Amino acid sequence: MPSSANNSQFEPRPALLAATLLFAAFAIWGSPFLFDYLNSGDQLTPLVQTIEPGLFPNDQDVPVLRAFKSGFYLLLAQALRLARIAPQQTEPIVYALYLISKLLLLAGICYVAWALKRDPWFLVVLVAWCCHQKPALLGSVTLFLPLLTHNEVALILGLFALGSLLRQRWFWFWLLTGLAVLVHVLVGLQFALCFAPLLFWRRQFGKGFWPGLAVFGLCCLVYLTALAPPPLSAEEIPLFRSLIGSTGHISLFSQGWQAWLGFAAIFGLAWAAYDRFLRHEAKFAFLLQAAGCGAMIGSVLSLAAVLSGQLQLMQFQPMRVFYWVTLLCFMVIAAAMVEAFKASRLAGLLLASVLVLTTLNSILLLPFALLAVCYFLAQHWRGQSDFLIAGLAGVILLLAVAGIVAAWALGERQPVASLRSPQLLLPGALCLAVLCLPSVKRWYLPLSWSLIIYCLLTASLYRHSYYARWTDPDWRAVRLWCQANTQPTDRFLTPPDQAPFRLLSLRTTISEAMPRLVWLSPSRYLENRQVAERASVGYAATTCAPDYLFALAQEWNCQYVVARGAYDDKFQPLFRAGKYSVLKAPVATERPQP
Repeated sequence: MPSSANNSQFEPRPALLAATLLFAAFAIWGSPFLFDYLNSGDQLTPLVQTIEPGLFPNDQDVPVLRAFKSGFYLLLAQALRLARIAPQQTEPIVYALYLISKLLLLAGICYVAWALKRDPWFLVVLVAWCCHQKPALLGSVTLFLPLLTHNEVALILGLFALGSLLRQRWFWFWLLTGLAVLVHVLVGLQFALCFAPLLFWRRQFGKGFWPGLAVFGLCCLVYLTALAPPPLSAEEIPLFRSLIGSTGHISLFSQGWQAWLGFAAIFGLAWAAYDRFLRHEAKFAFLLQAAGCGAMIGSVLSLAAVLSGQLQLMQFQPMRVFYWVTLLCFMVIAAAMVEAFKASRLAGLLLASVLVLTTLNSILLLPFALLAVCYFLAQHWRGQSDFLIAGLAGVILLLAVAGIVAAWALGERQPVASLRSPQLLLPGALCLAVLCLPSVKRWYLPLSWSLIIYCLLTASLYRHSYYARWTDPDWRAVRLWCQANTQPTDRFLTPPDQAPFRLLSLRTTISEAMPRLVWLSPSRYLENRQVAERASVGYAATTCAPDYLFALAQEWNCQYVVARGAYDDKFQPLFRAGKYSVLKAPVATERPQP
């Protein structure tokens, strides 16, 4: 990496600040906050019990979830207790922190972008690309989720650590990486795996490097002694291997050939675009080397975990390293696209298509990425002035745009449902205009802003529709009623696939399926799955069987049953909201807990 001497204090321009605020609005409004979604619902539940220990008495699952320790949740719980925040007030507090986290995320992206390249357009393109969630190329993880969990906090710390590294602020790099380990050990350590080997190989031991490394080591020691989950028992280790050893977080063999081909296309495109447009910018070479280092180490550790069955390697979830590899590759592609338009319309369009299609979550990403890779490789071998290669790539690009229009026009008469949407028509039209019109260069600025705003709006509308599908106001009303009208000691039987119940109701459910238990207690996971499977018999798609559910409620000492769908009129609900209703279970006899 070059010296940081030319990285003087950034003096923002008003237009750039306005653009950043616009992107912040898209990142916040366009990605509606999900309070109790997936990991957030699971990991905030022990937090509210920390605030009020009387919650979830005799619950079999919450104590297991508590073993997911993180510096973020521990500090947040203590702050809420000191501020005397009741568990019922947790949601608005977490939402306020989510807003702050989104602003910090964009600030971290800006911090990295300006350290990489002092080009306002690169900053704009990269920040716009990071406004909405993106799936990692491999590893079954997702960037920029609309949540506030320890994963998102560790990502922010990693971004500021990367910005510090690019400015050769060694102590801050190691300190922030160490804090990321305390917040989310996997995200923090896998970030370090991408960069630390390169730093030692290059012998870049500048001022503050060794003190910072000592602080990083201390953070790792604190995690091992105070935050690491308890080891699995001898009986649970083979269960863990059989249940989780072949999942996407662990096994490179579970990714599928299309996922590996997609990774090869994006990684190869990043290298080819760097070689064509960024060859003299050493920081981007460093990013690509870090991405390659992370991909290689993650794949080797994954192979070792699968072949050896070694528990610690599996728990490290090595394929999650592609969380960082993906982000690094797209940073390079974004910078190369900005440079490409200065020299070649076709090259710029091919790189832009990859960024646009990832933002719009289109299935056409892979063929367009492969086309771009083939174009750059052919030009590398045949020479940049080879008009035959450029002409052939241009024709294929035009045919691809024509195919998009034809697929939309055919509608139901063609089999690919996602191509019946008109969302790709405007990007296709802009592609044709830039490629075919002779004097379009003066229109690059308005065309670029139009495309960026269009992509952000389209992605935002999709995220809102996803939010509407996931969040059910009737299910929310039922949980809030349970919170207000039942006792903390009451136990519920709920639809197993309707998760989560605990966080908003602040009540125990016996039958909620909780797949993440497998990472901490495979035996408890199997028990939970068995209970959920038994309960699911009483819940059909549009009806339920209260008699069967009442029998389970008596067996499991539950006071209430949350019904879903229609049932016999002889059962009178205490509360109803849409297709959900709360039924009082017959008097339960004390029995062993499931």
